[in-house]
Amino acid sequence: SNSDFASTFAEAGLEHQFAAGKEGNSVTLSGAVGASWSGGSRSYDFGKLSVRRGIRLSHADRLSFSGTAEKRFSTSSSLRDVDVFTLGTHYSHRRDNGDRVSLGLTVQDVSGAFTNADYRTASVRASYAFGKQVGPVKITTGVTFGYTDYDTYVLGSPVTGGR
Repeated sequence: SNSDFASTFAEAGLEHQFAAGKEGNSVTLSGAVGASWSGGSRSYDFGKLSVRRGIRLSHADRLSFSGTAEKRFSTSSSLRDVDVFTLGTHYSHRRDNGDRVSLGLTVQDVSGAFTNADYRTASVRASYAFGKQVGPVKITTGVTFGYTDYDTYVLGSPVTGGR
């Protein structure tokens, strides 16, 4: 049934943002705990810590760098616990008409004792947000290109070249 493919995610966290350096620059520290369900069954619980540095380049341009460390605790076996490390950078430019053009890059490393849970991923996202709302709706469009590398993979025996 459709619920066999359901995915549910819950997260609660705290975030603290403060000014740092020149006007418009900031640092954001955050922490969160949560859980994920797949097909109606609880998959894993997690805890994560993040830091983000925002830099105002000009009145219209912003640049940010971020890093997150997350620990996922599998509900089926501690062998499936994983560590997730994510780094990202994001640039945005606000146009004179209020529209915003953005470009971001994210890389992630996921590793754990279970060989098939190890992978690395990278993605690039470009987006365009219209400054003028249409009624109560704000329109944003974007495209993301990503690549995931499972360099080691076992299916009975190791799969040459990974997955």
